[in-house]
Amino acid sequence: MKNKIFGIGLILGGLLQITRMIPIAMSDGIKMLENFPPHSLEDTINAAHSSGWYISHIMVFLATPLLMIGFYGLYKLINRYKRSDFSIPALIVLSIGLLLYNIGAVIDGLFLPLVCHEILEATDSVKNSWSVLGTYTHELAVNFGGLAFAHLLLGTGLLSIDLNKVEEFKIFGVVGMAIGLVALIGYISGVLDLMVTGSFMLTGGLTMMMFIYFFLLGFKILRIKD
Repeated sequence: MKNKIFGIGLILGGLLQITRMIPIAMSDGIKMLENFPPHSLEDTINAAHSSGWYISHIMVFLATPLLMIGFYGLYKLINRYKRSDFSIPALIVLSIGLLLYNIGAVIDGLFLPLVCHEILEATDSVKNSWSVLGTYTHELAVNFGGLAFAHLLLGTGLLSIDLNKVEEFKIFGVVGMAIGLVALIGYISGVLDLMVTGSFMLTGGLTMMMFIYFFLLGFKILRIKD
């Protein structure tokens, strides 16, 4: 029964993260390839006022406890096979990643729309001040997201080192280590920007692969007997 809970946690948490951009993409006035991610204050205001903005960020909040349940389940499974060398540090790194991700989501999903509303309603005398606050608010949220993605990607690599030692999870171990290694090389070489803004598509693509990885790993856990 416990393994089913752990597996379902990864499946649902991963699915929420994989699909969280769909509500924004379906919102009126949003053209994902043209003005998302926002390249200007106007794009930011447009996105933050879209009908799917709140939904997308709520999906992040819902996914977090589900993924934590799944991550803890992976730790327990690895520990059962007495192959736990990196799983505790990995669990810590992954937890920090989810925490940073949620801080960014609170800033971007809850606070930013309020600031954008003030920008639209402000008089000319204070509009510039609100505009500066809106720009920096979004940049702060994106930077938290960048740090979160780095922790999650590298934590996935660490966890997968131990997964690779367990016969039932060997394939997932190899794939997870590959994701972590690509991320490590990317950050060291500068191809991946720790603050995301310089490599949004590359970092986002690799992060999407990671969530798909955990989504599929959840189905594998469902097949493991307690």
